[in-house]
Amino acid sequence: MNGPVRWVWVNEPSPTPPQSGEVYLQLLDCTVLLPEDWEMLTAAERVRAQRYRQAQAQAQFVRCRAQLRRWLGSCLRTDPCRVAIGYADHGKPVLAEPACGLHFSVAHSGTVGLIGIARAPIGVDVEAVRPIPDLTGLVRRFFHAAEIQQYEQLPAEQRGDWFFRTWTLKEAVIKAAGLSIAAIAEFAVEQRHGLWQLVVVVPHVALAHSWALQGWRRDDLYLAAAVRDKPEQ
Repeated sequence: MNGPVRWVWVNEPSPTPPQSGEVYLQLLDCTVLLPEDWEMLTAAERVRAQRYRQAQAQAQFVRCRAQLRRWLGSCLRTDPCRVAIGYADHGKPVLAEPACGLHFSVAHSGTVGLIGIARAPIGVDVEAVRPIPDLTGLVRRFFHAAEIQQYEQLPAEQRGDWFFRTWTLKEAVIKAAGLSIAAIAEFAVEQRHGLWQLVVVVPHVALAHSWALQGWRRDDLYLAAAVRDKPEQ
């Protein structure tokens, strides 16, 4: 890949796959399910959806999985219901036939979902901005020492925003690299001149690549982040 990663927001699934340097992203409203959303799911996925006890969690899964299938089916020119989705280590959903060269990631929070598709390993995350009890305790427990230092140097009124920006990016990194949440303290993200950068502090083979990171704020209600593998130029 030559040049920077191009982040492309779309309103509907693209009929063509992303190019090598692109990431396609779509933000979904999970409050309204389409009648055909359930029809897009496999029998196993319907069973899984029916196991959710909370209506919101069920809607998130059904809406995101149905739209993911529409998108993958369009890119692969096949029936969305026939797209084979499996699971890699740590439960990461992946295409069962990786030879097609497509990678995807899905996240949801509150009433929205986020889907990302690329031709390289990718991770996305979205978080609803909300009050967090014992924010300082959470940062000290799950973040890297370098990030804890960043956090504690901030004025109190800036800490909540910093937390959500940092958390979404770290979650996206974990998904892109195929790691478990246990690795969240093994690396740090930091902001320099308005650009987020991945700082690998503890050596880990899954984080040995060069990564492109980007974050967005959506209507002051949600923060979204995407990370994809970026081969050295």
